[in-house]
Amino acid sequence: MTTFALIEGTRPRWATVEGLASEREICATPPERDGTPGRLDYQLHVKHSGRHLEVREAEPGRNIPAFCAERHVNPDATFCLFVGSHRAPVTEDEAMMWWEGLLAFLQHQQFADRFGRWPLEAQMSHGKAAGPQLRIDEIAARLGWSTEIASSMFREDGWLTGELPRLVDKGRRLANARTACPRGCQRLHAPFSRRSCERRACRDDCRHEHYPMLRIDCPNRSSVEELVRLEHVRRRHERAFVEELRTQNLQCCGTMRECPLAA
Repeated sequence: MTTFALIEGTRPRWATVEGLASEREICATPPERDGTPGRLDYQLHVKHSGRHLEVREAEPGRNIPAFCAERHVNPDATFCLFVGSHRAPVTEDEAMMWWEGLLAFLQHQQFADRFGRWPLEAQMSHGKAAGPQLRIDEIAARLGWSTEIASSMFREDGWLTGELPRLVDKGRRLANARTACPRGCQRLHAPFSRRSCERRACRDDCRHEHYPMLRIDCPNRSSVEELVRLEHVRRRHERAFVEELRTQNLQCCGTMRECPLAA
């Protein structure tokens, strides 16, 4: 099946598709995030070129800014729905994933309109910074730290924000393992002394100060160190991405509360 045959064959009820050859026009009225019927119509233009699939507003800037890195709209007004969304679907499952990505993207745009922020659970770093973030997300999910890590990266609220521990050995490891764990782990009393990262409470009869746990003794040392190392890399790629945008003299659209391009 062709790309557009797959897309039309998996079309959800909240969208219509019209057009010929390598381009389609989509009228989308996505449901609200709580599942209630949508109230805003989007007129979208979709173009298939080779292995690439591009989607943008038919009239860029009508409902969504024509460019906004924080809202994942590229300088050419195309949408970054999710990592790899520019690749044309070749299976029915991939086409369904594309529609799911489009739905989430449009719902996130409405969230951004209301709150001036992208939803925390859907935040994605830009350009090459997405790679280290995906690895960060995997580690955080395994440890149950997803919210605190996302808050650190995108809300400046958490232990992985601000100044990071220094890297040595060409960025392969953290300096001085005998400093306090950056996550704030504490040395609790037995029998919780080796579970500080997983349990903040101590014994009911405990009235003593809990001293900071050294990183070398942290039960999650390897994960904490890898998170810090990856965050160094992610921030470096983010800075390079923003600097590249600045060289193009692109302007902030003014719709988001926190934008690196804002004057």
